[in-house]
Amino acid sequence: MTSGHLPSHFEPVAGLSSAGGIARWPTLSASTTFLNWRRTLVWTLAAVALALLCAPFDRYEGWFQFAVSRPRSQRLFIYPSEIPMRIFGLPHFLIALLFTLSSVRMRETRNRLLFAGLAVVAVLLCALFQRAGAQLNPVAIFLFYAYFVVHQFRDDSHFYAAYGELPREATRQNARIVTTFQWIALGLLFAGIWPIYTTLSLRGYDAAAHSSLRAFYPAKWPLAMRLGVTFAPVAAVAAIALARIARSFPGGLAAVWRMNRPILVIQLASTGIVFVALIGGSWIVQIVVLMHFVAWYFFALHQIGRRVPPAPRSIWQWMRTTRAGFMTLHLGLAALVAVLMVIDVYGFGRTTWLNAVVGSQSFYFWTIAHVTLSFLPR
Repeated sequence: MTSGHLPSHFEPVAGLSSAGGIARWPTLSASTTFLNWRRTLVWTLAAVALALLCAPFDRYEGWFQFAVSRPRSQRLFIYPSEIPMRIFGLPHFLIALLFTLSSVRMRETRNRLLFAGLAVVAVLLCALFQRAGAQLNPVAIFLFYAYFVVHQFRDDSHFYAAYGELPREATRQNARIVTTFQWIALGLLFAGIWPIYTTLSLRGYDAAAHSSLRAFYPAKWPLAMRLGVTFAPVAAVAAIALARIARSFPGGLAAVWRMNRPILVIQLASTGIVFVALIGGSWIVQIVVLMHFVAWYFFALHQIGRRVPPAPRSIWQWMRTTRAGFMTLHLGLAALVAVLMVIDVYGFGRTTWLNAVVGSQSFYFWTIAHVTLSFLPR
C-alpha cells in the first residue's frame, strides 16, 4: 500500500511502505480499537455511577428519621464497582463457555483434549486459591488480579488484530514487537506494584495469619530498597529490549509508537489505572475487570455486525449470529443475574446455595476458571 491509496485521516510513517512510499496508520480518532475502548470506559463509569446512586437506598431500611441501618449480609451495594462487575461478568463467563463448546473448533479432537486439560488446570488453580485463603490472603489476591490483568492485556491485543488495525507492513516483526511491549508493560507494572503492595498490605492484614508477606523482603528494608531490588532489574531488561527494538525496526521506537498507537495508548492507560488502584483500593481494579467485560460485549457486537448472518435455523443460532440475538442473550442473562443477586441478598441474606453461584466470593473462582479456559487457541 502507498500513501495515495489511503484515507486522509491516516498519519504518515516514513520508511515503512513495502512499495517504497510512505505508509499511513490510523490516528486515535479513526481507530476502532481506541474508540471502542473509550466507549467501554464511558459505559463502565456510568454503571459504577448508577451503583453509587443506589448505595444510600441500599444501606438503610425505612425513611428519614425512621431509617435503620441494614446488616452487611443484607446489603447489595457495599462495593458499587463490584455489583456491575458481577452482573456483567457472570453472563460473560457463561456465554464464553457456551460459544466455545458449540464452536467449529471443538469438533477437533486436539481442541477437545486441550479444553479438558485447561479445565483440570482451572480446578487445580481454584483449589490452590481456596487453600491459600482466597480473597483473605493478600498474596493470593495479588496473584488473582495479576492473572486477570495478563488476560486483559492479551485480549486487548486480540481486539487490535481482529479489528484489522495491526499494521500489515512488517507484520511478523511488528506483531512480535507489540507482544514484547505488552510483556514489558506487565513486567514493569508488577515489579513496581509488588514492593508497594507488600508494604501497604502489612498494615492492613493480620501478619500472623499472612506471614508470607514478610517472606519476600527483610522487615527492616525501606520501600526504596524494596523497589530497587525488584523494579530495577526488570527496568534494566526492559531498557535492553527497547534498545534492541530501536536498532532493528525501521524508524526506531517512534515508528513503532506511531504504527501501533491505539493499542499502546490503551495498554499504558490500563497500566496506569491498575497502578492507581494501590492508592484507591481494589475497587479500581474491579473497574478494570468490568471494563474487560464491557469491551468484549462491544467487540462481539462489532464482529457480528461485520458479517451477513445466515437465516437462523434455531434460537441459539439467532443468538450467536445476529446483533439482536446476542444483545438479547447477554442483557437477558445480566438481568437474570441481577434478579438472583437481589433474591440472594434481600431474600436470604447470603445464606443459601444461591450465594455460591452469584455471590462475591464465588466470583473469584468463576474468574479463575474463565481466564484459564481462555488460553484455548482461538
